[in-house]
Amino acid sequence: MGAYGVRPREGKGMMGNTGQGAGRAGEAEATVKVRLMAILAEHAPANPKAFPIPEGCTLAELIQLLGLREDQVMFAFVNGHMATLKTRIPDKASVSLCPYICGG
Repeated sequence: MGAYGVRPREGKGMMGNTGQGAGRAGEAEATVKVRLMAILAEHAPANPKAFPIPEGCTLAELIQLLGLREDQVMFAFVNGHMATLKTRIPDKASVSLCPYICGG
């Protein structure tokens, strides 16, 4: 298990090494509820109802902490509001990530 309770993943995503924690030793932590929809659910942390993140963490950083790439996420919501990669996630927030969906 890697930093912040996330299983390390191999390879590099768009944001560098994935799944290794934020690398912000000594900084305060916040706790968020994480909901990963559809195929993203396989990246769910061990405790999605209380996932620790560095204080001031952005959505882009959370995606990296979960071992995902930015291009795997189509929509993101923080506390029920549409979010961007630059959105800062407050303590006790609820975060939902939705993948791209194809159909025919």
